[in-house]
Amino acid sequence: MSDDNRSKLVWKKIGMQINSLIDKQKALADHLGVKPNVVSYWCKGERTPNTEQIIKIAEYFNVSTDYLLCRTKEKTTDITIQAICAYTGLSEEAIKRLNLLKGTDTFSCDLFSQFLLDWGLSHILYLVQEKINLKANPEERQFIKQNDLIDYSISKTITEIVTRLTEKNKPAPEIVHSETDKRNNYSTLTIQLLSKGIITEEQYQELTDEYNPEKMNEYIKEYVVNNIANNEQ
Repeated sequence: MSDDNRSKLVWKKIGMQINSLIDKQKALADHLGVKPNVVSYWCKGERTPNTEQIIKIAEYFNVSTDYLLCRTKEKTTDITIQAICAYTGLSEEAIKRLNLLKGTDTFSCDLFSQFLLDWGLSHILYLVQEKINLKANPEERQFIKQNDLIDYSISKTITEIVTRLTEKNKPAPEIVHSETDKRNNYSTLTIQLLSKGIITEEQYQELTDEYNPEKMNEYIKEYVVNNIANNEQ
């Protein structure tokens, strides 16, 4: 393709982009200080805006000049989103949807990250592509059989992914302390309370003579209350 033909194609695309973005050509014409019929020529690809006009058109619609020049499908002027789109290959809308997910809760983000890393996702994408290709060339008997097989494989893979994610993120079992553990902890705590002066020798003897966690809590509360009162004086 000659440079002249390539240039015409680019400017025609710019006209198409402008045409898809505006409802009234006069509003854009007024903004740029040109006649409405000039914008009409741009929309038809019959004439081309100059560099300065392209920049102003992009600013008017709040889109990037790269979008007007058909260098990207993303309209955003946010350089961060542009960079993410370029790096990941995801669309602007997909990036925004992911950002909304981040705003819900961290657990959902963690699950989604695990889902992306699961090998089953690649398999599902492959199967979906196969399904698309199959529908493009349907042969009655073979189509039904293969389509059903692909649907079954997709369903099975999704179930396997959910099972793996559930297993990986299931809550840890609750630790149940035996009666012996409780009494040992009680005895250790009683000694610590005495050594720190929180309970008296008499209270310590009372607590060791009889297993009584409720009484221990009362002594601790009493110590805290008295300590606060002494500090306020």
